[in-house]
Amino acid sequence: MHPSYFEILNCSEHDVERSFSLSAEASEWLFHAKFWDAINEELAANFGQYEDDTLPFAKVPAVLREFDRLEDSQFRDPNHSHKVIYAWSAEGENLESSVKSSDLKRDIDKLRSLLRRAIERGSDVFCQL
Repeated sequence: MHPSYFEILNCSEHDVERSFSLSAEASEWLFHAKFWDAINEELAANFGQYEDDTLPFAKVPAVLREFDRLEDSQFRDPNHSHKVIYAWSAEGENLESSVKSSDLKRDIDKLRSLLRRAIERGSDVFCQL
């Protein structure tokens, strides 16, 4: 399990809001929730776990819309804990992590803010998933 990293391209290196690291738990949960599968289907893209790719500026709004759909269904109860199977032990047992809805929403809101800044700047976003 590892965090995902996002960076607005062609942005000044002095701009402290040009990048964001999504927590490992939130990153894993997005894959578990099939978020990136939905993005890949909608955008005819191939965003994969442990892969690097660039999200073109023109496609950033579609990612924001998908986050809106998630928010409507997943974050109603801020105390709910989302369990994620992120690996298996040598014995075949599930290795699980959990993340509270409130923490997940906070991380995703920060990523959404970065994506909105990319739209404002007309820039692509580097994604290290």
